[in-house]
This record gives sequence, C-alpha cells and structure tokens, in this order.
Amino acid sequence: GDDASPRAIVIDSRDKYAYISDARMGIIYVIDVDATSSKYHQLVEKIQVEPAPFGLREMAISSDGRRLFVAAPSISNPYAIEKEKSQVIVVNVDSKDRPLNESRNEKNWHKQIGRVDAERKVEGISATPDPKKILFTNPQKDFKGFGVLEIIEDEPDNFVANTRFTDLRLG
Repeated sequence: GDDASPRAIVIDSRDKYAYISDARMGIIYVIDVDATSSKYHQLVEKIQVEPAPFGLREMAISSDGRRLFVAAPSISNPYAIEKEKSQVIVVNVDSKDRPLNESRNEKNWHKQIGRVDAERKVEGISATPDPKKILFTNPQKDFKGFGVLEIIEDEPDNFVANTRFTDLRLG
C-alpha cells in the first residue's frame, strides 16, 4: 500500500518467499518469488510482529532456513528514564511447519514465535553457519556494539534465546 515503508529484504533458502521489513511499523511483507507459482511477484501475506514502536530494520534467516530474525529498535532517547529495550523478533519460516489447511496453523508458520531483548538500538543482523547463533550490531555509543543471540529452545510454541555482548569501543 501507499503507507508501506520498505526497509530490508531477505529471500528464503528455497527461493519461495521474499520477506520485506517495514521501517515504520511492525509488519513483514511476504512476496511470492517462486517463478512456478500462480502468485509470482504478488504480496501474499503481511506478518504482524511486536513490539516494534519504531518499525523494523535488518533481517536474517538462520542457516537452516527455519527462523527469520528481525531487528526492532527502541527509542534512542538517552534522557528517557525507563530505558526501552530493542528486540530481535523471531518468526517461524520453517517450510515443514506450513499448514495444509490455513485455518489450522498449529505450528505458527509465518507467525512471531519469540522476541529477545537486545539492549537499546539493534540495527544490523546476520546469520552464522550455526543455525542456533545470530549476530547483531548495536550502534548506540553508550552500548556494547556487537551481540550474539543464542537459541536455547527452538520449538514454535517454546522459543527461548539469550544474548551476550562484546564491547567494540576502543581505548
């Protein structure tokens, strides 16, 4: 629509879908990019995610193709009393979890299945060869710089991960 503000794009490993983040809202647009599909190059779905009060940024799909990770930064006001935490939002994109009947989506395919605190201003995000580890950057000068998200539980109904940081400040 006219109100969309596309920010980043990733394509799944099977070349079926392109996922596009919105820079102003918590929406991921899903475009069919399968050349053999009747819906080729059409918007087929909008995935709502939260919290994303300042929209979404970069995205990455895990190396096993099962999870989409999306950077959702919080406000970057250093004077705010309550420091809002950015989130890395997790969406199930595992093709094995796609329901045969759209009304019975027990495995939450194309749905948010988790969110992980990532300090204040998560921006860049990248998969690694290990599907249980995702890297992200934090450009805020009073924060750490570089983080690793590590998955502990990876079920669609029980997603648990934690983060650790490396300080990239010099001096």
